Amino acid sequence: MLHLLLLLNYYSPLLVALAFLVVTPSPSLGFSPDAPAIRQPAIRSNDDTFVILGGTGRIGTAVASHLLLRAPKSRIILVGRDDERGTRAVSEVLGENPSVGDDGDDGDDSDNVSFRKADWRNDDELRSVIGGCTCLIHTAGPFLEEKPTPLRAAIDSGCRAYVDVSDPLDYLELSLAMSRDAEESGLTAVLAAGAFPGMSNVMAVEAASLCRENGGEGAGVRDTRFNYFTAGLGGSGDVNLYITNLGFGEPMAQYQGGGLRLYEALSGLLLGKISFYLS
Repeated sequence: MLHLLLLLNYYSPLLVALAFLVVTPSPSLGFSPDAPAIRQPAIRSNDDTFVILGGTGRIGTAVASHLLLRAPKSRIILVGRDDERGTRAVSEVLGENPSVGDDGDDGDDSDNVSFRKADWRNDDELRSVIGGCTCLIHTAGPFLEEKPTPLRAAIDSGCRAYVDVSDPLDYLELSLAMSRDAEESGLTAVLAAGAFPGMSNVMAVEAASLCRENGGEGAGVRDTRFNYFTAGLGGSGDVNLYITNLGFGEPMAQYQGGGLRLYEALSGLLLGKISFYLS
């Protein structure tokens, strides 16, 4: 029997970037442990258009760079609310990917990465920027007390794929309630593609499955241990501090035997709540 120890980064933008590139042909919002495993990422067409909400933040620009590594000719649209930050974000992504669109012609390769000013909470503005896109990637957290309007817009707009890094259970439940609509529209959605508690747990299930399948007689996984670590926040310290403080006082959620349990004793409420602000 094996002890499976997973050293997982606090957040890996590559998970978000790959989520669309490895989508299965069958649209689904759920996860089934009986579904066939995806062994090799599928390289999608260079004609794909990716719209990234929160595209001017550290996560958004990192996702854009990872996407361009796999599909240099794809079109990336960074969405945010500030023109100045948008200009800087486009320059940052292009600076990290000097070969973007380099096909030997004399055209303006910077057209591969652009900025659109919009507030994703405004439904009209949101739908105006995602019309005709292949994949919508939602990194504009925090998601607490928000509603999955981007997912609804992606379904209604005919997008082929949707990815987010959400984590609140209420948000996820509202998203999963759209499963039938997503299937009917042909949309594949990957929810909670971050690390707490999202894609990392799916990776653990996949790794354990491979050990059982390929380990021979007597092979198996006795337990799975997670060790989350980070080597810095990449300039997103303020946002991470804000999200962490929002979560204080919330009951700890755990699924045990397929049922949801909420642990009030582990919520942090014994320490009390205070108001805070970030300058």
